[in-house]
Amino acid sequence: MKRHPGFTLIEMAIVLAIIGLMATLLLPGLLATSQRDRMSEARATLSAVRDEIIGYAMANKHQIPPDLDTLGKPVDPWKQPIAYAPAANLVTDSEHDICTANSTANTFTTSEEQQLEDIAFVIASSGQDNRAEVLPGMTTNATAKGDDLVHYVTLQHLKTLMCTPLRHVDDNAGTEITMEDFTAPGDYSVVSSEPEIGASVDEDAKTITLGVPRRHPDLQSYGCIWYTGTTDDGVCVDGNCSFGGEFRAYFEFSVANISNTVDDGFTFSLISAHSNSPDSCGGYGPAIGYASTSFRNKGFDDGVAPFVLPPKIGVEIDFSSTKDNNDPTGECNSYGCHHLGILYWGSNEGKTDLVRGQDDCKHKLEPNPPDPDVPDYDLLNEKLEFRGTRIYPVRVEITRADRADGDGDYTVHAWFDCTDCEDLGKSLTGTPVNAARYAADAVQFPRQWHDRFDSVMFGWTQGTGHPAQEVIVNDARFRFVNTAP
Repeated sequence: MKRHPGFTLIEMAIVLAIIGLMATLLLPGLLATSQRDRMSEARATLSAVRDEIIGYAMANKHQIPPDLDTLGKPVDPWKQPIAYAPAANLVTDSEHDICTANSTANTFTTSEEQQLEDIAFVIASSGQDNRAEVLPGMTTNATAKGDDLVHYVTLQHLKTLMCTPLRHVDDNAGTEITMEDFTAPGDYSVVSSEPEIGASVDEDAKTITLGVPRRHPDLQSYGCIWYTGTTDDGVCVDGNCSFGGEFRAYFEFSVANISNTVDDGFTFSLISAHSNSPDSCGGYGPAIGYASTSFRNKGFDDGVAPFVLPPKIGVEIDFSSTKDNNDPTGECNSYGCHHLGILYWGSNEGKTDLVRGQDDCKHKLEPNPPDPDVPDYDLLNEKLEFRGTRIYPVRVEITRADRADGDGDYTVHAWFDCTDCEDLGKSLTGTPVNAARYAADAVQFPRQWHDRFDSVMFGWTQGTGHPAQEVIVNDARFRFVNTAP
């Protein structure tokens, strides 16, 4: 009988050493991946709980639940209960509700030591270490600490959601502009880093392209596209449109798969026609065409295109986050922090040549108020790749009202990946909307800015400094409501 020799002790030792080495090399990466997955799951859980609390308030006389028992006692991926700190004067059966309360006793201190007041509620996951550090003792003061994940919602944010009177208008009221109108010859202006690089319009297909076309070797670009048409009723003349009381927009976009990642994103913007022209455009990279200058080291137009000057309001679909610009931070990395945001303008002096002493894409309005206390960005699902043939609908509503002192009140609502949101004949504000993400803000423009926002332009901006992006806008419509030419 033929004998089959086995492993010698030396050979066994070598095999075990190889297995041990492979485990040493691979295990940390596997553990890190598992941890990232759990953190992503925890963030998604918190977002879902936050939305359930808001939904509860909408269905229960604008009051939030006193605890999470009514929501099924949700737990995080580590099987720990979600911590919850509601404002006592906003809970069910209390004397006040969201619309009648003027303040709350709850505060929240961010990881940057910024203290926010009038917090409606805070929810948190204790993270991997299972130590609840954000809400110790469930007091009225919450502070971001350790590896805890936290979501907070301000009273003003809930007021914006629930207490704005619902406006219904006739389907035929207002001035509506279609994608066919926008893309008609002579009715749009394109500013881009090079011809067809950064922004372009296909008049036959009635589509708009933001970013670098496929197979083009240049990965960096900026571009802006503005409506320059004239409506029959004279509300818009050569793209300068009377704002009136409300502006609504709906558009659909997809993102082509060009490279391994996409960066940096784009905005849909409403800008002052007094301050800007159809040649206005911002810079590449984190400026996403909305801020900074169009100057680039490669030359391009050497900064010939004017800045996009304030006053202005932008709704951004950002494919990454930028440190120090009030973008979402924390556990997600730069390319993981896809977010829906609302932009204004702000001082950014002393920054790099990219910004060139002009404004940035901070999620706040300066100088008044210096720091709006509403969450004006919302993280998109990190797992969204923004590639392929997926169509993402977006709805935007911006209202404008005069104040007795000459200043102006503005509200901004943005719904991302929404369903049944294309009808511009009625407002969605104050109604439940099925949307993957939602952001809202309410701010006051000082008189000098408010006066310059009675006539506006609208369109898209984009900019990228590294990986290529190609955003295709294939449908859009716009409506000015309660507006006289």
